[in-house]
Amino acid sequence: MAKCCGSAGCKCAVTAGPGVTVDGNGSPTNPYIVSADSGTPTPVTAADTPTVDTTVSGTGAAGDPYVVSAAVILDPTPPGGGSNLAKAGPDGVYVECADVRGCISAGDGASYDPATGVVEARVSTDAGNTTTLGADGGLYTPAASTALGAVDTPTVDVTVSGTGSAADPYEVSAAVILDPAPPGGGANLAKAGPDGVYVECADVRQCFTAGDGAAYDPATGEISARVSTDAGNTVAFGTDGGLYAAGGGGAPSVVTAGDTTTANNTVTGTGAARRPVRGHHRRARGPGPARRRNQPAQRRA
Repeated sequence: MAKCCGSAGCKCAVTAGPGVTVDGNGSPTNPYIVSADSGTPTPVTAADTPTVDTTVSGTGAAGDPYVVSAAVILDPTPPGGGSNLAKAGPDGVYVECADVRGCISAGDGASYDPATGVVEARVSTDAGNTTTLGADGGLYTPAASTALGAVDTPTVDVTVSGTGSAADPYEVSAAVILDPAPPGGGANLAKAGPDGVYVECADVRQCFTAGDGAAYDPATGEISARVSTDAGNTVAFGTDGGLYAAGGGGAPSVVTAGDTTTANNTVTGTGAARRPVRGHHRRARGPGPARRRNQPAQRRA
């Protein structure tokens, strides 16, 4: 620039473009001054769309620049006639799960919780329904339900309940049958309790009684020999608890007393172990024939 500009002025041409102003002739005393055009600002207008409302404020000057802003437009009456689920918040437009859960309801075969949004199948509670939820959570219906019947026996009563479905399976139970009138005509000693069938000693002890030569206690079930209390009985209980009779038993012997000219004999006792035969004599007094006393006595041989 210094080479082309002298005291007579600069021969270089400087042209101002749009919005630019050039002053001076390029000489040292009147140099070129290039400045921005401070004329009328470029106009800026706002154009809305169906979803955004645009606003332009300011004059475009350095001290009052244009400010362009926009706000989303939320349709207050959506075309379907329902409520608008979209909302505008301080951080933008949003739709939450709680806003949309009210749009769903449950029909036949389904259940729905609008508070949690859980959707499930609803199984019928009608009698005979074989459909249920399987172990994997899916709907399950067994291929076929096997027929099951109960057959009693003379000693067991069998019962079958349930429908055979997974939710209501067959249940087979049985109870023992106790004959209320046994063939012999007596009472049934067998009983059924919470832990099974039982017969106790106390039940059977009443079946026994004592006959001749025996003693029986139905309270304890003890059987023992019964010794006769008749006079002359030599049977007793030995030290070992067995029956004992001295001399081997048998019919008692007859013992008589015979007097002599010098002795008068007497026999007493029955010959039993408790009353043995005893003999004694006394001398006869005075002359004359001796007296004879015959007294029979019994003694076991």
